[in-house]
Amino acid sequence: MRTLLIALFSFCFSTALAQKADAETVRFIMSLDTLKENQQAAAIKQFIAETFPSQQGGNSPAYWLTKVRLLKAEKKKDSITYALNAVQLKDNQYELAVLHFVESLQAKNEYKSLAPHQTVKALLQQTQIAEQHHCRNVYRLYDELAKYAYLNALSFGNYTESKKYVQQYIDHHPYKQHPRVRQRYYDICCMIALSEKNISDFEKYYALAAPLAKKLNEPEALNRLHQFEAEYYKLTGKNAQSLAIMQQSFQVAKKRRNLSPQLLLNMSRTFLQNKQYDSAIYYSREAIAMNRAIGADPANSFNYYRALNEAYKKKGDYRNAYYALDTVLTLFAAREKSIQADKNNELLTQFQTEKKDLQIRTLKINNELSEKRISQQKFLIITIVFFLGVILVLFYLFYNRRLLKAKNKQLQAENKQLLLEQQTRQLQLNPHFIYNAIANLQGLIGDQQTERANSYLVAFSQFIRKQLELNREETITLQEEIEAIEIYVKLQQMRYENRFTFHVETDLDTEAYLLPPMLIQPFVENAIEHGFKNINYQGVLSLTIEEKDNKLHLILIDNGNGKGVPNPHKKSLSKLITQERLDLLFNTQQKGNAYFEAAPLSLPETGYRVAIVIPIIPS
Repeated sequence: MRTLLIALFSFCFSTALAQKADAETVRFIMSLDTLKENQQAAAIKQFIAETFPSQQGGNSPAYWLTKVRLLKAEKKKDSITYALNAVQLKDNQYELAVLHFVESLQAKNEYKSLAPHQTVKALLQQTQIAEQHHCRNVYRLYDELAKYAYLNALSFGNYTESKKYVQQYIDHHPYKQHPRVRQRYYDICCMIALSEKNISDFEKYYALAAPLAKKLNEPEALNRLHQFEAEYYKLTGKNAQSLAIMQQSFQVAKKRRNLSPQLLLNMSRTFLQNKQYDSAIYYSREAIAMNRAIGADPANSFNYYRALNEAYKKKGDYRNAYYALDTVLTLFAAREKSIQADKNNELLTQFQTEKKDLQIRTLKINNELSEKRISQQKFLIITIVFFLGVILVLFYLFYNRRLLKAKNKQLQAENKQLLLEQQTRQLQLNPHFIYNAIANLQGLIGDQQTERANSYLVAFSQFIRKQLELNREETITLQEEIEAIEIYVKLQQMRYENRFTFHVETDLDTEAYLLPPMLIQPFVENAIEHGFKNINYQGVLSLTIEEKDNKLHLILIDNGNGKGVPNPHKKSLSKLITQERLDLLFNTQQKGNAYFEAAPLSLPETGYRVAIVIPIIPS
């Protein structure tokens, strides 16, 4: 009996010591956010010596997670995976589970151009568990969610989720009043504001971040402020100031051996803004080379090649601009692959095949033109020698006629290339629709509304099938466009529980009019997502279609809160793409032939009005 009591006491004592070590480890690791990077390694070594004096690679999860932070501080990345694999967690060690999950996630370095779906799903599940058990370090998960939401926002333009998680990060941080933690929070807010091109938000957060950075006097923080200033001056049109600050930041980073592809890209864009095209080309190429050298995701080079293309184009080097643009298109297709894998593979293959055929035909025409020019020039010399003036005039007329025919063939090839560009721009809308639909479906599943989720999935599959059918066509009937919109509206009414109604008014024969596919749908989406958001009355969305002055007028009106786009300080993705399509299809010969207008309704009415005007396309 005595032996049993001693064993029970020893077990309880050792368990209590282990729990105390776990709690102290979590508290210590959270406190590392208040230390400078060059101070962390020494602090971690001291903590290990005091908390685990006899630990030599044992089975304590707290020890190995502390060891992971030491390896990160000492920049020994190759050993981190071994230490993570040595962690053996128990079912009730939720705080340590958060640390292990975040460190494993960061070790994979999966911050790609788009957030991996499975990773985000696992991150959300881990966050839900941490919230249920009131983990003190749940803010680490909010921080990771903010990063992935920001990656998606760079592609789709909606930074709402990223800002929400950043705010949750700072609200739950146990050291949220510490200057170093506050300064990091303000830096993130500045970065998001610059990405949104929201000048007022940037100025507000920069005014809070700058004094803290100067007080902390850390080179990294000060260098980030300089880069923020450069981007701010670029947005406000002060290109000379932006270039001066970027060059200063570049020299500091180079001296500290802390150059990054993003910094090189910022240098390229700044030189491009200042019309220094050779320097812009140099830094774009350096960014591409560094991205390749560090083994980063090739899709990250998308923006680097796009900047390179723009620099070559501005310089007038269209040959290299074409090759850079070709790489941009390839990287764009790869970046969208995770959302529309099967469809994009099929369309990309078709595009590449047609592009190669077009290149072959164009090369053949150019070769024929060159051969004709050579033979005609020889014939011209002989004619000048033997037939002199009159024959020279006749030959010139003949030469000019043949040249016009060759140019006509080349123009036909260019027209075909314009058509392919139109189809590529048309595809840019699809990932945005599907991303929002999947987010809606995830919300229903997350709320365990199985029946509604099944109904939503059926309607969603109808929408996808309809889009696949319509996107294969250059033009569709007005009736087909209306049917596609009605399917989309049905999806949104299911999501918002019939918060709004939708109707179409027209006296036209909808089968007799043609228009480009998916022309109206993006503005319907904006009206629902932003106009009817947070309203406490029945929403009404109406589409009026009429013919005036031999043009088709498509007028979309809602009675929402007057926010037709997510942010009034920037032009939405749907507006940019729609304007590009209208210009490509109708405005190449005559500007203003097709256009659209979007503005809030005049007071006292609330809502938003979008009018699209295009020429009549005969069926």
